Amino acid sequence: MGQSFELQGIGKRAKNRRAVSTASPAHDEAADAAIDPRPGEGVPRARGSAEAGEVIRKSEDAVRKRGGLGDEKIRAFAVGGDPKGRIPTRRAIVAVAGAVAVAALTGCTSLWHGRVEENGRAHTEGVKFLAVAAGGKLLASGGGEGAVKLWSLPDGAYIKTLEGNVRGISGLVATGDGKSLVSAGSDSLKFWSFPSGALTNDIRTYMIDCLAPVPGSNSVATGRRDGELTITDQSSGGGSGRGPYYVDQVRCVVFVPGGRMLAAGERGGGIELFSAGPWSIVRSVGHTGAVNCLAMAPGGKWFVSGGDDAAVRLWSLPRCTPLRTLAGHTNHVLCLAITADGKMLASGDADGRIKLWSLPSGSPVKTLEAGGIPVNCLAFTPDGAMLASGSEDGRIRLWSLPSGELRMIPMDIAASRKDTRGFRYTAKDAYGNSITYTLPCGSPAPKGADHVGPCVPGAYEPPKPGR
Repeated sequence: MGQSFELQGIGKRAKNRRAVSTASPAHDEAADAAIDPRPGEGVPRARGSAEAGEVIRKSEDAVRKRGGLGDEKIRAFAVGGDPKGRIPTRRAIVAVAGAVAVAALTGCTSLWHGRVEENGRAHTEGVKFLAVAAGGKLLASGGGEGAVKLWSLPDGAYIKTLEGNVRGISGLVATGDGKSLVSAGSDSLKFWSFPSGALTNDIRTYMIDCLAPVPGSNSVATGRRDGELTITDQSSGGGSGRGPYYVDQVRCVVFVPGGRMLAAGERGGGIELFSAGPWSIVRSVGHTGAVNCLAMAPGGKWFVSGGDDAAVRLWSLPRCTPLRTLAGHTNHVLCLAITADGKMLASGDADGRIKLWSLPSGSPVKTLEAGGIPVNCLAFTPDGAMLASGSEDGRIRLWSLPSGELRMIPMDIAASRKDTRGFRYTAKDAYGNSITYTLPCGSPAPKGADHVGPCVPGAYEPPKPGR
């Protein structure tokens, strides 16, 4: 028992792969130290592959004592992740092996966070929108290619792509009653039911640029490119409360809790505050550049805006009085999200940075680096323990809070290149339905999972230049 080991993936061709895994994805036992082990963080110091083998042998014994392994070998894929493809050093190899031992001996239960599989993608084009639904059990994403996908939380496993491609996707929200998911495109509004993801209504429309749920209902507000504001009911598909003519394109909308007031951000930098039934302008304020995003505080006493002027601004309600401006971004602020308790704000920008702020004081808490790629969308889970971000590189990133640690990069094999590998498994969801999930190879399949499949390569082939 524990008398053999195997080192794989060492060489010039093994670019940008860093992982530690067992022979079966269902039996993974390791720690985050496997990703970037550093001196002084509990990783044993050793030299050469002989020491690595001894470390792995000891870790095999430790894991088996915990019931985590049968006859499988622990296999260490030790590649430095160097974009130039240089051969990893012995120290790097042993550091990864040591991480396995540390994890096994400390009883860590999660070897592989999806962030290790850096080539994995959620969408073949940029992730434009995110929505958390089903009490925080589901994450929905909308990509620039028009696909709307469902992911389980908190593990980030891919579930399915919903029926019906959304042409020119311009919005994705869960309805205020929590029963449906709605997407907006250049020619339609699509409604899907939870948790099945079945398409329940497809309403023909045009030029929708933004979308917001009406609190407590199955209706949504849409802002159109020509400045028209409409509220659409899911069952009838009819519009009501048509708004006044705007001086510029509507970029974002958000309701005050209770649905009696609505804020709309414009391309020209204005923010219009309306009272409902019939719509009438209460106040006009704004930014010096286009207003890209709005977020409402849970109590409805204030809201936040972000714009092309790199500013994040807080406004009090009902008179839309400026409270404070949060400085720190150096490029366009593209998205905002507020926790359900109203104590934390997240803002994402075009430089690939996510800033966390304490509310209502506006004090900076932490900056998260999302790969230097524009962050298009953000969404908190209801308990505030996780933040999901979507970027222009087609990746969704899941962040643990309050630490700000990158927990996982979920992947869809069909949207990932062939140098990416994942496996599928079947399990019952919270509603008793049998669902097939996808995770990066090496991720631990949850208890109760059956039909665990083998690791398979990604299927996406990006178009060749000139096409």
